[in-house]
Amino acid sequence: MKPISRLIALAAAVLTAMSLIVLPSSADFTDVPESHWAYRYIIRAADAGAVSGMGDGSFDPDGTVTQAQFISIAVRGCGISPDETGGEWYEGYISAAERAGMIDPASVSPDEPMTRYMMAQVVYSAMIYLGAERISEEDIAEAIESIPDEIPEDMREAVAGVYIPGVITGMDAKGTFAGDGYMTRAQSAVVFCRMRTVVETTVDIGGKSCFLGMSAGELSARFGEPKEILTGVTGLEWHVYDGFEPFFAAGLEDGHVTALCAAGKGFSYLGAVAGDMPPRVYSLYTQTFEDKNDGGIMHGLYMAARYYKPEDVVFGENTLYCEARLNYGLVNAFRVMHGLNPLIWSAAAAAAGRLHCEDMAANGYFAHESLDGRTAAKRAEAQGISYLAVGENIYMNTVAPAGGIAGYYHLVNSEGHREVMLYPDFEYLGVGCASDADGGIYLAEEFYKAKTD
Repeated sequence: MKPISRLIALAAAVLTAMSLIVLPSSADFTDVPESHWAYRYIIRAADAGAVSGMGDGSFDPDGTVTQAQFISIAVRGCGISPDETGGEWYEGYISAAERAGMIDPASVSPDEPMTRYMMAQVVYSAMIYLGAERISEEDIAEAIESIPDEIPEDMREAVAGVYIPGVITGMDAKGTFAGDGYMTRAQSAVVFCRMRTVVETTVDIGGKSCFLGMSAGELSARFGEPKEILTGVTGLEWHVYDGFEPFFAAGLEDGHVTALCAAGKGFSYLGAVAGDMPPRVYSLYTQTFEDKNDGGIMHGLYMAARYYKPEDVVFGENTLYCEARLNYGLVNAFRVMHGLNPLIWSAAAAAAGRLHCEDMAANGYFAHESLDGRTAAKRAEAQGISYLAVGENIYMNTVAPAGGIAGYYHLVNSEGHREVMLYPDFEYLGVGCASDADGGIYLAEEFYKAKTD
């Protein structure tokens, strides 16, 4: 059988790997100038629909937040619609918060100030509602021991649950919690943003959560030994776990998880699973993977603790191999999600892809046909591959450090490349990468169905 040329499609060059969210200016308040210490938190919380002004264009950042106001912030922050009650404006929020397990309505005095203890209870419950795990007894004991003031027994889990991740911190250098104290409206916006950051940097893998900041020891205790440990172009040590349902990789730096990538069936994020519409995300360095050729459904995500710059990149045979393997895992997760067989890694196909990428990088071109006229099929034959069908996707990014993960994300959203990934008869896949003198990355996915005697 001849190579199926209709499956060979060309990727457009791209300039960036992940998009960043820019804080809006449309929600500015008259009494919150850009110089205000909480400006970016208030604007972010307002853009999320969690906080609102006083009706006259002001926010009253130094005013004490009431119980009703903060409960409404928590409900909106969880994406929950208030119940229809026909009563006071806050009654629908209190009812919704009760449904979500955040409060006991009998304990709420709507117009009274919100104490830090009560805020801890509401925030901790909201975080659990959004998918965070409960704090262990050991962590509770350790956190309470570090707080200098006495914490009531019935408040310890909630206080530890917000204190450990820094959602609600101490009031002084000693870390005094001062649970009976009150919070301002500006502080409540900060708490909301911190809460969202914690839950938005956590992903559920088969019922177990992994989050940015998790220690290497905790990662190992929770998920076992990885199938592969590879170093990527940004210097992250990627722990890649077995299986493509879902694909899961954690990037470690200095003994802690600083990047996460998941895709396919079996992961969930903010209550959404692969095949759902993606949740709205406000974290700056989180990117949900949306399939524009399938209604925009979510099929994966990438998150990082920081933005990696071109100067962070280290190119080499091993780091480029890591990018190729990450791409391979993601493609297989995408196939399994669509009911297809995962593809077997082919070192020969990977070599064909790598050599083509090196040729493109060295000679400054981007095409399926080599400058000497060789096609993907001919390059496969040169590696000893006997095939019934071949397919190739190529990708180039002119701005490092976008590699295997970014290549997958962009190729899925090109109809022709997606068709190649999901061609049902393919059996093998090899991925190769190369870099050019300007720091660009080339990637080639080489697919084939083997010819049998």
